[in-house]
Amino acid sequence: MDKFLNDLFDILKINTIYSSDKAPFGSGNIECLNLMLDKASIDGFKVKNLDNYCGYIEYGSGKEMLGILCHLDVVSVNRDLWNTDPFNPTIIDNKIYARGSQDDKGPLMCAYYALKELKMESFIPSKRIRLIMGCNEESGSLCMKHYIENEESPTISFSPDAEYPVIFGEKGILVIKISGKINSVIKEFHAGSMHNIVPSYSSVLLSDNKKYEYNGKSAHAMEPSLGINSIDLAIKDLKSRYNDNFINFLDKYFTNDTIGAKINSSYHDEVMNDLTENVGILNVCDNNFELIIDFRVPKDECKDIIINNINKIIKEYGFNLEVLTYMDVHYVDPNSFLVKTLLNSYKKYSLDYDAKAIAIGGGTYAKSFNNSVAFGTKFKGEEDVCHNDNEYVSIDSLKLNIKILKDAIKELSK
Repeated sequence: MDKFLNDLFDILKINTIYSSDKAPFGSGNIECLNLMLDKASIDGFKVKNLDNYCGYIEYGSGKEMLGILCHLDVVSVNRDLWNTDPFNPTIIDNKIYARGSQDDKGPLMCAYYALKELKMESFIPSKRIRLIMGCNEESGSLCMKHYIENEESPTISFSPDAEYPVIFGEKGILVIKISGKINSVIKEFHAGSMHNIVPSYSSVLLSDNKKYEYNGKSAHAMEPSLGINSIDLAIKDLKSRYNDNFINFLDKYFTNDTIGAKINSSYHDEVMNDLTENVGILNVCDNNFELIIDFRVPKDECKDIIINNINKIIKEYGFNLEVLTYMDVHYVDPNSFLVKTLLNSYKKYSLDYDAKAIAIGGGTYAKSFNNSVAFGTKFKGEEDVCHNDNEYVSIDSLKLNIKILKDAIKELSK
């Protein structure tokens, strides 16, 4: 396990937040990708870097391909809210605290070691096994678009970038931007840097030069109710102090609501569950604002309902709406060979014999391919700290994940 931890720490130490300092996604992502490829090359695997967008580690031969889909990039951090350095992995109570430890560098290293162990045991797969590593999952998945345009797609694949037991369905992801000119007591407002995180910090400068700061709690946008949105805190407080059209607009339609009720767009599906809404970014400067909202939708038709309802609301204000991205709802038959095989591997080592496949609000690389699902690696009962301050992963969990992923890879490719 020491070698595993050393390899994991090597990539956790690299800041792989999206950056424009070096194309396409920043020097940190390039460094981390090449480090993983170098490690795999030394271990005797075939490797390839695809223009620094992504890369892969491959083992075995055959016409068909099993893909394991992971990512090296991470979401942003507010260092003031971390108890440790997010890029200096620290072990406390048998837990590794670091950005990316749970999402997705820890799972990626588990998948690599599972593959490495199979190779060391001279396992001969019936198909190629390709560990595909992207560098832009958290901010658009352009890496997978580049992969698909330049490489062969897997026959079947899974992404260890969510939770167990196995995820056959993922909600659609709609990200919109509302913008316009305002006349407000708010001179400046800054909150959030990524739409898929509940913003934990907001700073406000008013026209009378009074300054306010608000601290909430970050969470993944797929479950915004688990966080405390600092924008909600700010608008609630400011509304109690000022009668301001822009503050009233935000309060009436977009704050303190994680299910789209205020814009008359809430929806529940028996399979995919509730529509969710995360007000992820708000910036105000020079009498202009932009508000970026992340919706996770259980049905594709929810997209048009949300857009139409918001357009009706903002028409009287003269604001603009722009769709930044939309990813379709993803579904794989729960009775398919892929889902059943993964579920059996999970049951075998977790001893959770009653487990059933589920659907989630998160979006993984599985959306990029047919016959692809998310598989692990968070266990039932474990705290979901993806995108949170003080993200961590249990070392015991990592050990168990290697066993499960190794069995799954073997069963899918034997």
